[in-house]
Amino acid sequence: MGTGQLLLALDMHLGPTPEIVLLGNGDHAAATERLDELFRGFLPSRIVAFREPSGSGRSPALDGIFADKGPLAPGPTLFLCERFTCQSPVSGAEPVRAALESLLQGER
Repeated sequence: MGTGQLLLALDMHLGPTPEIVLLGNGDHAAATERLDELFRGFLPSRIVAFREPSGSGRSPALDGIFADKGPLAPGPTLFLCERFTCQSPVSGAEPVRAALESLLQGER
């Protein structure tokens, strides 16, 4: 079991490691569906950060990854980043779903 965890850590170290930032816009159901889809897929070396605009339960330790990022209407907003450089944001339930599906299939 430890060997498997060591290999996952090596994979994350060697990269690339996608940084997935998902921002809700009050439509909690759409954001939750996108998170569920993301966690059902196999993408072992990923960093996932999620926030709702309400701000409840915010951790100051994550402020850096959310800096200069805000939700766009309609639906959840997705930022796909790597090495702290982000692509243009994707907004809306279906475009976010398609972007996550592409990421899980390795079509980056």
